[in-house]
Amino acid sequence: MSSSTTGRIYTDQIKKGIDFARHNGAHIINASFGGYGEFDQAFFDTIQNFTNQGGVFITAAGNDKNNNNLQAVYPCNFNTSNANIICVAAHDSSNKLASFSNYGTSVNISAPGVNIYSTLSSNAYGNSNGTSMATPHVVGAFSLLRNYRPDLTALQIKTKIYEGSETVTNYYGPIENNRKLNLFNALKLLDNKPPVFTEIDRNISDYCLNDVITYHITGVDDIALSGNAYSFDT
Repeated sequence: MSSSTTGRIYTDQIKKGIDFARHNGAHIINASFGGYGEFDQAFFDTIQNFTNQGGVFITAAGNDKNNNNLQAVYPCNFNTSNANIICVAAHDSSNKLASFSNYGTSVNISAPGVNIYSTLSSNAYGNSNGTSMATPHVVGAFSLLRNYRPDLTALQIKTKIYEGSETVTNYYGPIENNRKLNLFNALKLLDNKPPVFTEIDRNISDYCLNDVITYHITGVDDIALSGNAYSFDT
């Protein structure tokens, strides 16, 4: 399976990597690669074993201006048989699907993929284009949301990402529901209930001597908090 015009990666190597991730408790895999060919059952089964443990497999759509409905790209098109596989297109800073990006309704969502500052193979940093640059944006969003709501399944988080998406403008053709990643919208959907305060007491008995006012606050929230922040008007 060819991953780019400058290098190759083979499915046997990929399968070993996926199995390694599964055995070591990984929840999300970034698969910024893809290739054309026939459906590979063993490759699909390896990904399926990973997602059966609750993982999500996020992969690139491809950079050939190709309609993936007409010419399948794998592992992108495995998503037609596995809901925990997400296929990512690329859009530019004008919110338009990138001119190089593959498309089709088998492509689930787009993310920034033009002039992305990242690492280069030459042990340096620079700007790159591609759906391989867009895929990590969705991976990062998924990771943040999963850490925020570890009680939710991968499918539940994916649903909120999709529900919170905006609309990307087509270039050659559409992707599924023309979704464009919006992390902030997804986060709001995961936590749209403010905490409810059930008790607030104020003790000012020490104010005259030490300028101290003590507050006692209790309440409930639907999400367990790892920290607290307070703001008072003076």
